[in-house]
Amino acid sequence: MKSPTLVGTQTYFLSLRFGVIISTIVPIVCFAWAYPQHEAGVVSTDGLGSAWAGINLGTASYGFVWSTVVFLVVLVFNCTIPPGVIICFDCIAWLAQLITMCFDMQELGGWHAGGYGYYKNNMHEILYGTEDFGCSLMFLGM
Repeated sequence: MKSPTLVGTQTYFLSLRFGVIISTIVPIVCFAWAYPQHEAGVVSTDGLGSAWAGINLGTASYGFVWSTVVFLVVLVFNCTIPPGVIICFDCIAWLAQLITMCFDMQELGGWHAGGYGYYKNNMHEILYGTEDFGCSLMFLGM
């Protein structure tokens, strides 16, 4: 029989993982929508636009897949994963998301300096808002 402390720790661990899974689904959806919008020319960007959306989509997907795998392994097999493995892969996900978010926020800062041109029927505001929302939830997931 498990001690109450271990069960409480495992519940805490699983609830944090579940929160990360939920908070990384939204950036995946946001950047998956933003990528084709940039490619279709909804906005005229001075910078990399679709490239940053694709990079953010990749790092958010890595965080989602890694957290889902850890969550399912602990939940289904009722086992513990060595802390070194969790720390290693969490650090990779954290650093990747932090680096891409910092560069993406710098790119989105160009919006205020005229980086997103007014192109097709005010979709630039929706795209900008979607990318900002995706970035903020990606920071929350980190």
